[in-house]
Amino acid sequence: MSNFDTVVLDGEMGLFTKIREGDLPYYTGATEVTPSDQTQTLPTADTIVTSNITINPIPDIDLEEVQVTYTPDEEGQTDTITPSTGYVGISEVEVTVEPIDTDYVGSGIARNDSDDLTASGATITAPAGYYEEAATKTIASGSAATPATTITANPSISVGNDGAITATVSATQSVTPTVEAGYVSSGTAGTITVSGSGSSQLSTQAGATITPTTSQQTAVAAGKFTTGDVIVDAMPSGTAGTPTATKGTVINHSVAVTPSVTNTEGYISGGTISGTAVTVDVAELESGTKSITENGTGISVSGYSAVDVNVSGGGADTLSQRLNNELTTYEYTGTAALFSKIFAGCTNLVSASFPNVTIIGPETGNGADNQGEFTGCTNLESVYFPELLEIKDGNVFEQCKKLSAIFPKLTTIARGYVFNNCGNTMMHTFVLPSITTMASDTFRTTNAIVDLGNGLTSLQARVFYGNNLTYPTIIFRCSTQVVSLSSDNSIAALSADTTIYIPKALYDHLGDGTALDYRAATNWTTKASTVTFACIEGSQYENYYADGTPIPTT
Repeated sequence: MSNFDTVVLDGEMGLFTKIREGDLPYYTGATEVTPSDQTQTLPTADTIVTSNITINPIPDIDLEEVQVTYTPDEEGQTDTITPSTGYVGISEVEVTVEPIDTDYVGSGIARNDSDDLTASGATITAPAGYYEEAATKTIASGSAATPATTITANPSISVGNDGAITATVSATQSVTPTVEAGYVSSGTAGTITVSGSGSSQLSTQAGATITPTTSQQTAVAAGKFTTGDVIVDAMPSGTAGTPTATKGTVINHSVAVTPSVTNTEGYISGGTISGTAVTVDVAELESGTKSITENGTGISVSGYSAVDVNVSGGGADTLSQRLNNELTTYEYTGTAALFSKIFAGCTNLVSASFPNVTIIGPETGNGADNQGEFTGCTNLESVYFPELLEIKDGNVFEQCKKLSAIFPKLTTIARGYVFNNCGNTMMHTFVLPSITTMASDTFRTTNAIVDLGNGLTSLQARVFYGNNLTYPTIIFRCSTQVVSLSSDNSIAALSADTTIYIPKALYDHLGDGTALDYRAATNWTTKASTVTFACIEGSQYENYYADGTPIPTT
């Protein structure tokens, strides 16, 4: 194979290929190759090898033991281990720890749940094992009966000689609550003991000796504890004097007997000592019955022990004669109406009381023409008619010149001259707080203070009428309107000395010409410029009637 340095055998084809020298590079010289973890090319491509290439054997290596411990969990783990030395080509090892199977517990470990828990009293027991889920156990709730806390004790009470009271009490009672099935968080068992004592000091009074006198004495005051004996001395014996009596003058079949007795000082144990009797001679007595069948005056009943009155019309107009003008006070508690001059002419009558009478006089019929029930009672100072509602007769109190009166419920005066010629000074008062209707001439020729209630809104003719009258004060309490006058002579007797009190609601309109102006009202103009007007509010009549009686607030 001249001119060829190299023959290449094609292993595939089994042919030799002649390569001329100079056509290819060639590699000569022996070569040793040491294996490493890197790729080595020996020789390069298209190179003719002329000498041996020796690959050295891999030297023996001491492998390093690497130990890693892992705890399996439910997530799994991956880690890379890199040895410091080792087999060529081994640079690192990847270690994977798979997650633990949650269904796997392990050999010999019990699976438990809530059913495995047990309860005893207040304790819950959980056996050892694996609990995949939270386990619970309910303890049944129990209840404890309330133990009795009331103890009946028998107190011991003592009172000392000094009035000191001491009370002692003690008692013991066993307390055991009853518990029903279940757990009770707390309870009490045992005994309750009650004990104690207290003391109080009574108000005391020392012993004393009481000597009787003519006046009452307190031996032991209320609420006192005596620390000694309270003794009442014996009363010395006394002697009763002989009683005597004095006889007064026999008048109208009566006699006043005044007894008198004198005792010596001391106690009289009993018995009666009689004195000399008082006798009335038969000559001093009156007897027989006087019969009166006709009206009249000056009829004497002297010498008679009784009077029989039988006069047509009731005979009431003869009462003054039957009583011989000696009646000074009178009280009638019945309800019958008064009529027909029943007290007319009783000049000694000072006061009369009729607490239940509601009507004076029949307006028509029996006694209609015999009016003037108190006419001429010139010394009559007061009458009491708390329930009187209506006066149907006229001239009832005519000529009662000393009379002052209040009629709290009187609403109607049906006929005139009821108070004609009554009262002669400004000291006399007539108070009619409930009056609504007054007949003409009611206060004719009368000097007095007249107080008329809020319900009176009008006056008839000649109510205040007469000569030489001053009428120091008239009080109109109507607050909604001017009291109207049927005629200007309704107030003809008023003078410059007259003061008329009216409510502020009307007083403030004086002179303004409105419907509430007294000075401009119909039939008032003649007297309105003469009299003096005053305001009730702020005066003595604001809270009191003219007679001083307080005005009710309701």
